Amino acid sequence: MLLLSEELLEAPHLQTAAMLMIAKTANAALFEDVDLSNALRMLTEEATGAIPTGIFYFSAKEDGA
Repeated sequence: MLLLSEELLEAPHLQTAAMLMIAKTANAALFEDVDLSNALRMLTEEATGAIPTGIFYFSAKEDGA
């Protein structure tokens, strides 16, 4: 399960972060080397000069139990 903040869809740099989050959730093995928190921070800092604060996503892996 992946929940995204509405803010992730409002700006291009955040949309890129959202795409990474969706990709990693859909295929975790292929994107295992992607650190989502770091990617969000880097994209936001590069685009705005500010470090993001708050909760932008929640990911819960289902264990099938």
